[in-house]
Amino acid sequence: MLKKLFYIGIIPLLIASCTTPKNLYIWNNYDQNSYDYLKSLDEESLAKFEATLKELIEGTPRFKRDIKSKVAPGICADYGYFLLKKGNREDAIKMFKQEIVLYPESKLFIDRILKKLEDENS
Repeated sequence: MLKKLFYIGIIPLLIASCTTPKNLYIWNNYDQNSYDYLKSLDEESLAKFEATLKELIEGTPRFKRDIKSKVAPGICADYGYFLLKKGNREDAIKMFKQEIVLYPESKLFIDRILKKLEDENS
């Protein structure tokens, strides 16, 4: 009897453990394009990486409650950094602020960046 209960309990557990986990976020080619950019630091890899970031931000519905529909952590900040490097300060600040909206735990770090930008502007 104990053996039957063991098998009845273990079989569903084994079947459930065989499923593949779902990703919380959609990353597209972020990891490969990020690696390529950091490895070569050329204009082509920069354009690819920037396009990936833009696609992730614009292609992900940001205002749903489901965590799976949020832009992955750090994507808005990364894109803001690239916009800042290109001289697009206003849009960069918007992206940094969007990162705080999506991930309030990033506020301390992002506020330091925004403070530094304000100090440079003064």
